[in-house]
Amino acid sequence: MNVKSIRDKLNTSIGELTEIKNLIVSTRKYAEESIRVNEMSALLLAFSSLSDEEIERQVFEIDRIHEAVNNYAEFMKSCF
Repeated sequence: MNVKSIRDKLNTSIGELTEIKNLIVSTRKYAEESIRVNEMSALLLAFSSLSDEEIERQVFEIDRIHEAVNNYAEFMKSCF
């Protein structure tokens, strides 16, 4: 997996979390989840700010986190 595709995945996940946060704010449902969304967003932003070499070294961890965020996003979207 190359660095560009990893960065694309991170950006996609950040976008999905932003969408969920907007749903939480607009519907006022699941307000307690906004903390979790903020924490996941901060983690993804930290990974996206890594250098290309650091991303290559941590590709497995980043991929696992991306998958977990996607699963969470799908679950939360189904709740609205």
